[in-house]
Amino acid sequence: MAKIASSEVEEEETEAVEVGEAEEVAEEEALRPRPKRRRGSRVISGVTKEDFMEFARKFYPSLVKDFEAELISFEELKTRVERDADLIWVDLKE
Repeated sequence: MAKIASSEVEEEETEAVEVGEAEEVAEEEALRPRPKRRRGSRVISGVTKEDFMEFARKFYPSLVKDFEAELISFEELKTRVERDADLIWVDLKE
């Protein structure tokens, strides 16, 4: 009977360590900045602004015309395309 009690104590200690490690990982992940994301949105990263503009010209020519005429900013163009296409573009490179 003593063996059973000691093994239960060991299991409890092991679980406490694992939970503590999981909490540390969760805290680290919570501190990491993340792009705002809507449910079901796909994140596009590591592309150039030219790639983004090519996509926008193909699917949103009127918005690109507004941008080129300086009626809207690049950020506004990007926001409208993201909202409509349900895509999020992060880390656009020059």
